[in-house]
Amino acid sequence: MLNNILGWAEVWALIIPILFIRYTNHSRLSYLKPLIWYLFIALVLNIGIDLISHQKKYNIELGWHNNSLLYNIHSISRLLLFSLFFIRLNQPFLRLFKKLIPLLFLLFIAINFFFFESIMSFSSRLLTVEAVLLLFYCLSFYVNLMQKNYTISYKRNPAMWFVTGLCIYIVIGFPIFLFYTLLSVRFTNFAIDLWNVHNIGYIIFCIFLAKAFYESKHN
Repeated sequence: MLNNILGWAEVWALIIPILFIRYTNHSRLSYLKPLIWYLFIALVLNIGIDLISHQKKYNIELGWHNNSLLYNIHSISRLLLFSLFFIRLNQPFLRLFKKLIPLLFLLFIAINFFFFESIMSFSSRLLTVEAVLLLFYCLSFYVNLMQKNYTISYKRNPAMWFVTGLCIYIVIGFPIFLFYTLLSVRFTNFAIDLWNVHNIGYIIFCIFLAKAFYESKHN
């Protein structure tokens, strides 16, 4: 029962923040829009990922038994949309470098999938690089806060809730991303169970994102 719940967590967890989008102050907090775009893109991709993954269990035949491409697309879209979020915050700390990160990431993708890996295979390298870049964004966000004195309560700051949730997700997911390809080859069953830990981190992230949307009504 628990495995089934966690197995579909990448789908149902996204419903939590989607339900809170209505609280978003779109007119004044445009930096949240990339997060909304991400939710719907991720929902479509993750439905496809889990349907492919569970098709044998439900006795359905989709004609496609590899969801690695969808995981790679999810990773790419997540980095690009979250980069847009941090860029739209317009924080002065390393502003130019933040704008260069998406371009450098796209260059890495082109080199990696042209010379080293197939985009049809699950790429631990891709998810690891994505996690490192997102962690840099998060740390730069906190550095900027330490350099400024804001009148707004951190508890009412939507960006703070999102970044904190993202940090938790990265800390949980990074070691999994780093070794998942190796583990999936040598210890397949363990790798499958380990992905449930990733899904727990994803649930936490989605809850924090929902809180970010809810707090945006106060800004």
